[in-house]
Amino acid sequence: MRYLWLMIIPLILMINPCLSLEEPVFISGIRPLGIGGAFVAIADDQNALFYNPAGLTQIGGIITPFDLSFEVNQDSLDLLNFFMDNEEKLRDLEGLSNEDREALLKKIIDKVIRLRSAGTISGPIPINYIRRISERHSVGFGIPFTKLSYSIRVKDAGFAIARINLKAYGDIIFPIAYAYRSPLPKGLSLSIPLTNMKIPISEDISFGVSLKGIIRWLLELNDTLLTISEFDKLAVLEGRGIALDIGLLYKVNQRTSIGLVSQDLFGTRFSWNDIETGSIIEKKEDTVVYPTMRLGISYRPAWLQRYSNIRDILFAFDVTNIFDGRTTFFNQLHFGGEIRVLRFILARFGFNQGYPSYGLGIDFPILKLDYVYYGRELGMYPGQIPEWNHMIGLAIRF
Repeated sequence: MRYLWLMIIPLILMINPCLSLEEPVFISGIRPLGIGGAFVAIADDQNALFYNPAGLTQIGGIITPFDLSFEVNQDSLDLLNFFMDNEEKLRDLEGLSNEDREALLKKIIDKVIRLRSAGTISGPIPINYIRRISERHSVGFGIPFTKLSYSIRVKDAGFAIARINLKAYGDIIFPIAYAYRSPLPKGLSLSIPLTNMKIPISEDISFGVSLKGIIRWLLELNDTLLTISEFDKLAVLEGRGIALDIGLLYKVNQRTSIGLVSQDLFGTRFSWNDIETGSIIEKKEDTVVYPTMRLGISYRPAWLQRYSNIRDILFAFDVTNIFDGRTTFFNQLHFGGEIRVLRFILARFGFNQGYPSYGLGIDFPILKLDYVYYGRELGMYPGQIPEWNHMIGLAIRF
């Protein structure tokens, strides 16, 4: 293992530190989000393609011909409620008295300016296929995963002029993954010092690799409402990159697993097309997604399953971005659990970067319906820039 690290570390150091930072290409699953974002050591469904490819060895077979999800943050709903509550006044600004106009302006400054509206649409046809082709080998791929995300914020530019800041991404992702289950020598055990106790070591360890071809479209706008009508300033950029993830999943025993994954290994570099503005052609420099590492553990207790209505229960704990010094340790923590009740009802709960998450899933044999409400931190430390999100998804999977 130490020789493996001696090969990997120099390749990581080859990443050009002068390249601008790019947003990671990642499909956040509703189920992992409901468990607080802890999924590296679970990885037992289609989300393994993005969270830990080594988990493919746990899956007999999955085919997903339809998977559609919508995500919107609480600020978007607050902004919608504001416009609905003040629709008549906004339509007839000239007919308002000076007092009513000043009161409406005060509401906009107090309630609207601070809002950051954001949302994501994934799907609807990320046809993905996962299959165990032999006792030790598993494969998975998607054709393709699609994701559209945006964030928009209105800021006060002074002199009662509002400035619009818009950023939108459109991603098409073609993942292909392979996993290998490598049985360890039988009879291994771990001796506890100063005692005669020995803990049996499982013989089940899996390795996985995922390669993702990515096409990304980027639209950025930072302008005032007075000049936003000049649409010739808008330019949609197209970038392409290839991402590589490697993962490990170790079954300590039938109830405990440990997972480790390195995402965007060696850095995922995006090359962008040229920007043509009138007769001027501008060059956008390449950007890079820096590597991240996630470590997790999952546990399925037996004593809670003695109740007749509880079919399965699990807990998971993850630490993400282990070597990222740009954020605090608490921002890297994820913890949660999932309980299956009455065979088809799944209740989820957790803490994502210190914020609670709640989820509910309806798991019929083919039709899957899921919902999650969760918080996440956009700043450097918990409590700096919290964001609360709603996400709902519908999938056909068999």
